[in-house]
Amino acid sequence: MSRARFCSAVLFLLFATALLAPSAHALTSYCVGNVAEFALAVDRAESDNDDSRINVRSGSYHLVNDLYYYAPAPGSRIREGLLIIEGGYGLHCSTRTNDARSTVFTGDGHQTLRLNPTSGSVWLRSLSFDGVSTAIFAPSLGDACPVPGLVFDATRVRMDNGMMRFISKCHDVTLRDSLLVNGYANDFHYTYDTALDVDLRLEDDVADPATLTMINVTVAEGYTNLMSCCDRSGIAYLYNSIFRRDGVDLRAAGVNVYARNNRYDQITFVDASLVIGSSNNTTADPDLDLHYRPNSGSPMVNSGTSNVPNGLSLMDLYAGTRVVGAAVDRGALEFGGR
Repeated sequence: MSRARFCSAVLFLLFATALLAPSAHALTSYCVGNVAEFALAVDRAESDNDDSRINVRSGSYHLVNDLYYYAPAPGSRIREGLLIIEGGYGLHCSTRTNDARSTVFTGDGHQTLRLNPTSGSVWLRSLSFDGVSTAIFAPSLGDACPVPGLVFDATRVRMDNGMMRFISKCHDVTLRDSLLVNGYANDFHYTYDTALDVDLRLEDDVADPATLTMINVTVAEGYTNLMSCCDRSGIAYLYNSIFRRDGVDLRAAGVNVYARNNRYDQITFVDASLVIGSSNNTTADPDLDLHYRPNSGSPMVNSGTSNVPNGLSLMDLYAGTRVVGAAVDRGALEFGGR
């Protein structure tokens, strides 16, 4: 064989090997259009050894049972990776909309989508839950966090008649451009109308506390409960958010709160306090319409701040323009952003 032909053969083999070799950051995608396909995709995501993306087509998905995602067992050779569940996709998942109303999981108030990662992050995108709660837990597997930079992120999520719950040991929690209304706790351990429950520390064995960041979130007719275990070092960063409930809006137990440009009546602090630098919060009536969008004369309009972590989103909950007018509005929906 000539030298040129030999080199060409070697290059071809190297190229073919590169194509066949598994990627260290591979992504396995699932396109689902009914409850059975969604449940199967969740099961397969547990063991596909990749980052996993579950693309959920637009439509209504009625749950009659709880659905679970569990991390690989300790000592397993399966790589957990990132889990993304995203709604609004078209027929073949080649197109999508960011409007949270396009993909809706429904139930009778007792069903739960429960996600239990250990060393992987979880992202929820453009989804609605009516009568279905969402719980994202990080089970404890030792004294140290297995991977740095883990996050639970829910962006453009709408929940009605349910509860969103985060229990985090090593994951920071981010909630953006989301609407949680008519809180309903399907567990008797919680205040009956709890809409959001965040426990930032599962145990007192991790050096760096987890954090909560909420940007342009509306929690209405529901209770918000923030907790941190043991060393009282959790912190919640609240920006441009609306909390509306008769009585106490938020309870912060062991969680210090940094709040800028929010609306709430009262925060009850237990072994915690409002962080110095908090400002521009108000108790004014948010004046929301029946869909929780500010009315034209609402004090929520053009009264938010753009100085938020990673900048403002481009879209609100229903994929409308995020900033309309002189400044961003407070809450999940922008007036005039239809």
